[in-house]
Amino acid sequence: MTADNEDRQLRSVAQEHAKGIRGARLRAGRQAEPTLREQANLLNLTHDAIYVRDMNGTIKYWNRGAEELYGWPAKQALGRVSQELLKSIFEAPLEQIEKEVIGTGRWEGELVQIRKDGSRVVVASRWSLQRDERHTPVAMLVINNDITKRKRAEEAARRSERELRDVVNAVPAFVWSMLPDGALDFVNERWLEFTGLSLQHALGWNWEAAVHPDDRSKAVAEWRAVLKNGRSSEGEMRVRRADGEYRWWFFRNVPLLDETGNISKWYGTGIDIDDRKRAESLLAGEKRILEMVAKEDSLTEILDSLCRLVEEQADGVLASMLLLDGDRLRHGGAPSLPKAYADAINGIVIGPLAGSCGTAAYRGEPVIVEDIATDPLWADYRDLALPHSLRACWSTPVFSSQGKVIATFAMYFRESRRPTRSNQEIIDQITHLAGIAIQQKLAQEKLQRSEAYLAEAAKLTHTGSWLGILALKRCFTAPRKCSESSDWIRGRIYQLAKIFGGGSIPRIAIG
Repeated sequence: MTADNEDRQLRSVAQEHAKGIRGARLRAGRQAEPTLREQANLLNLTHDAIYVRDMNGTIKYWNRGAEELYGWPAKQALGRVSQELLKSIFEAPLEQIEKEVIGTGRWEGELVQIRKDGSRVVVASRWSLQRDERHTPVAMLVINNDITKRKRAEEAARRSERELRDVVNAVPAFVWSMLPDGALDFVNERWLEFTGLSLQHALGWNWEAAVHPDDRSKAVAEWRAVLKNGRSSEGEMRVRRADGEYRWWFFRNVPLLDETGNISKWYGTGIDIDDRKRAESLLAGEKRILEMVAKEDSLTEILDSLCRLVEEQADGVLASMLLLDGDRLRHGGAPSLPKAYADAINGIVIGPLAGSCGTAAYRGEPVIVEDIATDPLWADYRDLALPHSLRACWSTPVFSSQGKVIATFAMYFRESRRPTRSNQEIIDQITHLAGIAIQQKLAQEKLQRSEAYLAEAAKLTHTGSWLGILALKRCFTAPRKCSESSDWIRGRIYQLAKIFGGGSIPRIAIG
């Protein structure tokens, strides 16, 4: 057999073999067609929008659910690029999504797409990768569910929640909610702004940290008792503001019950009542001070009570009152200052560089020293203050009704500080009250001295001694010429002469 004959025979065998393969494929195709049609019919029964796109995005299959959802019939959708036909808006770049599908075989997410009529639809989309017998990616199966109504409902709920939060945050009060076990799970912005705490540090039971140490254990114990009995509660406690100052709150907590009668939530509100509490306390304090003045208590007792009243109003303050005597400041009241320090500054001379109090009396205006250790006004006095841990001193002059400085009121602190608005309000009220009390007490003491002198004069006039009366008259008209032998009478009458101004003697009835 020649080589040409051998080639012709091989080609003939190959052609016959190829025909056999094509025939087998056609028979297999015809056998598979019913199965494919059945599968396609099943896919048309689902309400999901299902389509198949090749690796270039071209649509190869489009079920009835896709026709109903998007409005595009299959004959118009087939052969179109899916992302162009539906104007899809992806939550991530398309290339990134396709890369994930090829790498993992699937992807899930949400898409915004446009129907044929131009309306928007939001779908939950699931993509699966199809590979051939050589494991080569050939197509992607896409299943989309219409979630437009659900998304609208979710957006409406979020909008309502935002509106509610805006209302809660706009309420001029502190608002919070707690879980059934009492742990904080929400606070409004006013609460956070007041305390200076972050939301993370406020939730749970961390709210305890903002409560005044003296009120904390009581507040926690009462709250745990409320959780046990499940009843509404209200009360007062001091809460630390962002600047470190504690202010009084009035709070109320009420339970929310579910349909079974169990507590599902606690809701609470708080109101800053510090100004009211301070006003009530100061009013009661003023009443006590004025009653002490009326009862003629000593000036030291009155000024000590004034200092204690201030110390009740502000945390960490040590109050002091100094009385102006000529050009010196004398001790008035300082119940909480170290005695050694109070004694050391008793009698200091006022001047332009005389600490806070001496300078305030000299200038006739408030002197605020935030740090005694560095302020030049305290150069000559800081060695007296610092050993007692006195670091700040705010001094304010006290004026008489004639506008003259009669005393100074000082607030000492053991750390560097400057006055807050509430501190200044206390200072204004206390210095005004101190001026009234000091003037009234000095007037009482002057009146008591005058009455004592008059009593002694009356005693002298009722002795029945003409000699005494003549001496009395002579001493009123010329007090310095009284007889040397009448020393006792002369001294008393000289005091009376000063009261009456050395004028003519008043008529004296002889009994």
